[in-house]
Amino acid sequence: MTSLIDVVFLLLIYFVVTARFAASETELASGIQSGSASEPGEPPVTLRVLSRDADARFQIGARRLNNASALADLLRRVASDTGVAIEVADEARIADAAAALQAANDARLDSITYVPAP
Repeated sequence: MTSLIDVVFLLLIYFVVTARFAASETELASGIQSGSASEPGEPPVTLRVLSRDADARFQIGARRLNNASALADLLRRVASDTGVAIEVADEARIADAAAALQAANDARLDSITYVPAP
């Protein structure tokens, strides 16, 4: 019986010494930024990714574009202060949605929002 107590005691000491106690997390950092690139009340520019049957792939306001690099140039001029909300049609190709997101990233916009089609 004495040897069993010794073994249990040694195991207890081993686990206490080798355990790593994590510091308690009292405050978690939020991924949401408190500042905003746009002024309150100023909505972001809406970029629509059109369906695969349309003659153009992207639309901002009345402008329709087929080229992703031209889209990035237009976003730099139009949405640099407000950011962009990318609205993708249900029938749009995934490659076109990815190209729109990449164009917004290439335009170095601070606020890029993905909005599903209504």
